[in-house]
Amino acid sequence: MSDARAFMGRSVWRGAVIFLASGALAAAASSDAPPPSANWVAQATEQIGRLEYEFSPQGDDMASAPNRAHDLRSQITSQEISVVSRTKGPEYFELRLRLTGFGRGEQLGPVAPGRLASKHERVEIQRNGLLEWYVNDSQGLEQGFRLNEPPEGEGAVVIEMTLAGTVAAYPDDSGQSIVFRNARGEAVLRYGELKVKDAQGTPAPSHLVVTPGRLRIVIEDQHAVYPLAVDPLLTSPTWTAESNQGGANLGISVVTAGDVNGDGFSDLVVGAHLYDNGESDEGVAFLYLGSAGGLAVDPAWTGESNDSGAQYGMPVAPAGDVNGDGYGDLVVGAKQFHSDGVTAMGRIFSVPRLAFGADRRTLAGAGRRATRRQLRYLRHGRRRER
Repeated sequence: MSDARAFMGRSVWRGAVIFLASGALAAAASSDAPPPSANWVAQATEQIGRLEYEFSPQGDDMASAPNRAHDLRSQITSQEISVVSRTKGPEYFELRLRLTGFGRGEQLGPVAPGRLASKHERVEIQRNGLLEWYVNDSQGLEQGFRLNEPPEGEGAVVIEMTLAGTVAAYPDDSGQSIVFRNARGEAVLRYGELKVKDAQGTPAPSHLVVTPGRLRIVIEDQHAVYPLAVDPLLTSPTWTAESNQGGANLGISVVTAGDVNGDGFSDLVVGAHLYDNGESDEGVAFLYLGSAGGLAVDPAWTGESNDSGAQYGMPVAPAGDVNGDGYGDLVVGAKQFHSDGVTAMGRIFSVPRLAFGADRRTLAGAGRRATRRQLRYLRHGRRRER
């Protein structure tokens, strides 16, 4: 069904609801019956909103659906899924995933052809011993697998998919999420929130592995009771930051900073170890404050080494409340820092007293070399005062 037809269908349906509601109100007025409850109106509004996410069959082996909340449009067949921008189209980005292998370790067998069925906001592809499914809603495009029986062989369970399209995959260090970037380097999709549970609801350890043209979900099932439910989520990024400088490597290190300003929300520190700002490759670290609306767009604090080639910002790490002032502190490494004529000696900077001013918005304080006491804390944790 084309977008125009789908839109017209929704418009007619919505008009029918309004007509029926008006008729019901008129009937209620003439018969002295109570008007529709607020709960009924809320339920009707929610149902209308959900219609936007429903899949439309496109023949016998294809279903398509938009996702307004994440600006996605997905097209699913029994062979693969294609995801593009709902408003900008495939010219902006396209991701294609195709399930191709299932087994253990490197002993993967081919995946049998499946049968596609769609109902409302859900699509299922049924194969022998393996169910692949998708749910499209305001949370994103959820992908799932149901593994009915353990595959034969030894080693971890592997679900393998091919990666294609116009995006490049950037997995995080934890193996729990992947950011996809388009040809311009912009973050356009996030694949994460990976959860695997067995028949008793017990989580099974799992992680993501990316190799050229391949995406693997790896599951440790030694103590799992089958069937297994495998459940990642595909969304648009909820927050992005850029250095606006080629080769700066923003994001080489990313870590939660704790709650540095005491507002109850976790904050984020990001390193760009090849950033230039007066000195070549001196590096920089940015601090972004969290809030009820998410992470701030602009950094609240920026630290630099002012030393050419120092590569400040790799790594970055939270230090807890080192100085006992009630605020979280940071440490930032500069592995190629120069001092007293010694080349590449390296240095660790502490960033204490990230205290706010009277308006609790403007950060004060600057980075300095970590003291021995702070380094002991980083290595061993705070010791009880005697």
